[in-house]
Amino acid sequence: MTTADRNGEDSLHERINIRGELERIHATNAERDRRISEAFEYQENKLDQALIRLNERFEAQEKALSAARVADEKALAAALLAAEKAVQAALAAQKESAAAAVTSAQAAVDKAEQAQLRVNMTQNEFRGTLADQNATVERTMMPRAETELLIKDLRGRIDVLSGTRRQGVSSFAGALAVGASLLIALVSIVVSIAIASS
Repeated sequence: MTTADRNGEDSLHERINIRGELERIHATNAERDRRISEAFEYQENKLDQALIRLNERFEAQEKALSAARVADEKALAAALLAAEKAVQAALAAQKESAAAAVTSAQAAVDKAEQAQLRVNMTQNEFRGTLADQNATVERTMMPRAETELLIKDLRGRIDVLSGTRRQGVSSFAGALAVGASLLIALVSIVVSIAIASS
């Protein structure tokens, strides 16, 4: 064998080795691609399952939220209805209370008017009684001017009696007469006052 043959054979072996190496690399690459593809499919399946779970969870939460919203709306409607009924009941009670207060106030005014009427009647009776007494007093009692004149006259007589007392026994009789006049005047005043007070 010649060197050229050996070189050709080496070259052939090298080509075969390179081809074998290439086939091995190609097989390794194919295996790696298959594994990557399987891993990608696995991850894609996991993502799809996660998306499905997320969608299911989202739909469940959306349903729960809708149900809660409906329940809240029902509760709010019921509360508003109850509040409206309470306000209407309070207004009705207030109207009844106001009507009762007006009725009570009117009754009190009527009673006060009746009481005032009775007081006025009593006062009118009292005034009538006073007028009757005044008329009786005017008829039976001596007027003030006459009483003052009588008292002035009596004082003058007393003065005269005082002066005559000094004159002696004759003046005693005059004093006695003045005293009797004074006593008569006093008795008539007392009698007129007693008649007026009865």
